[in-house]
Amino acid sequence: MRIAICDDEKIYVEKVEKIVSSFFDNEEIEVEIGTFTSGEELVESPTLYDIVFLDIEMNGLNGIETAKILNEKNSNGKIFIFTSHNHYLDDAMDLNVFRYIDKGSSDERIVAGLKKAIESLKISEIYITTKNNEKLKINKKDIVFVEVKYKKVYVQTVNGQYVVRDKLEYFKEKLNDSIFAVPHISYIVNMLHITKFKRECVELNGGFTVTIAPKRQAEFRKLWFDYLKGE
Repeated sequence: MRIAICDDEKIYVEKVEKIVSSFFDNEEIEVEIGTFTSGEELVESPTLYDIVFLDIEMNGLNGIETAKILNEKNSNGKIFIFTSHNHYLDDAMDLNVFRYIDKGSSDERIVAGLKKAIESLKISEIYITTKNNEKLKINKKDIVFVEVKYKKVYVQTVNGQYVVRDKLEYFKEKLNDSIFAVPHISYIVNMLHITKFKRECVELNGGFTVTIAPKRQAEFRKLWFDYLKGE
């Protein structure tokens, strides 16, 4: 787990670092903590952090501007915004912010937020085993589709394709979120990546086309419209 703490008040960075470090020690979870005293310093870091604690009011690159850049680099990260002034919140509503925390909040509130963030990260992630026996952790929403072909299972993600040792049944069990659907006995598709829907097929990000089996067309159409309506 990688955690970043960014605040131009060094004393507050040290306070949050102590809380976070103590929490992970107690939970016996391995953690890497990066501390920063400016938004510029944080966004220039090559590390993609799982959880970021970010002060909204900083000199130079403020918290809102920093969060926008972080979202572009890693939309899967969980961002905590620290603020002492509620009038900043309207500007931050469109950001991918997991929690807003008042700077006067108790240590327990920070710890409670951490627990929720970790739970959310676990739910949104899946492990795959490549044909070379390499264990990889990927975010579910980065999966475009899973396909079985010639007795091999392929996982197509936004970052490339993997040939895996895991069976299709494994993915049917793990990818049971409402964003996934089975249009064909050989496929699982992520509806987040559908760019065009037709009765007999769907087109996906990356230029992929997946056939919808005739017997599944009515069911898949319902799943697609339920997804569009947010049900």
